[in-house]
Amino acid sequence: TIIYILGVAAKFLPGEFSMRFLTTDLCFFICSVFIVVCCLIFYYTHRKPKKESAKVFELLLFNMLFTCLASILATGMNPLVSTDGNAFNVAQNFFQTIYFALHTLLAPLFALYVVIVNNWGENRSRRVVLWFLSPALLLELFVLTNPLTHLIFYYQDNVLFTRGPLELFIYAEAAGYIAFAVGQLFTYRRVLVKSTAFALWFFIGASLTGILVQFALPWLKLELFFESISLFGVMLLIEMEDLHADSITGVYNRRTFIADNNRYIRSNRKYSVIVISLSSFKSLRSMFKIEDL
Repeated sequence: TIIYILGVAAKFLPGEFSMRFLTTDLCFFICSVFIVVCCLIFYYTHRKPKKESAKVFELLLFNMLFTCLASILATGMNPLVSTDGNAFNVAQNFFQTIYFALHTLLAPLFALYVVIVNNWGENRSRRVVLWFLSPALLLELFVLTNPLTHLIFYYQDNVLFTRGPLELFIYAEAAGYIAFAVGQLFTYRRVLVKSTAFALWFFIGASLTGILVQFALPWLKLELFFESISLFGVMLLIEMEDLHADSITGVYNRRTFIADNNRYIRSNRKYSVIVISLSSFKSLRSMFKIEDL
């Protein structure tokens, strides 16, 4: 729908302006932003119990949002830059660097999300998380110093985007984290709920499709579009489990307890169960608001 609206709008703009600004890449980036914004609105307006994976999922959403915005700004500078170099060249380099810095963190964040959903165990200390993210953090140093080294990307003649010698390491890093996530899903395939497993496999499949298409066809930038759609699926099937929460209080129901109990047992996690009996629940509902309960 968004692409159709942009196409209609282009008919009312001067021909040169629409051809220079409303490119295919820009349309897909704008679509990606709208998808992520819809995810954020839906996610924060639906009251649900917070899971262990919620914080990482929120990081994924905001990472995707700012990555898409940086891509829009960097792409939008194309008609304004010059071979002699101007302020738009500097701005384009800045936004392109932001794009690479954020997008490099997407695969490790997703792998960390899979680890938490799969219940890796009780040893998820900050030190373990830092060790897990250390390859991505090391690669971040090369990205952030790229304006000086040009190892990730550079603009030939100040206008033509060119891949640097170390850009392949970004693809290798993403492939490594995705391979780790695939291994985790295969190892804990009997632990996960079917809808959760389907959502995670869907994210991996969609992300790999976008990565492979963009790697083979650099002019067709579909990676962010596929990743935003897959995040929407993860949100609906994992973070927004309507069948696993009570419709009145929003608290997890018996079905969730059975699923989590089975997952904890199969993953050898130590845990405790507390049973609380509330008598006269109807009276409590009449005295307090549902939010207070």
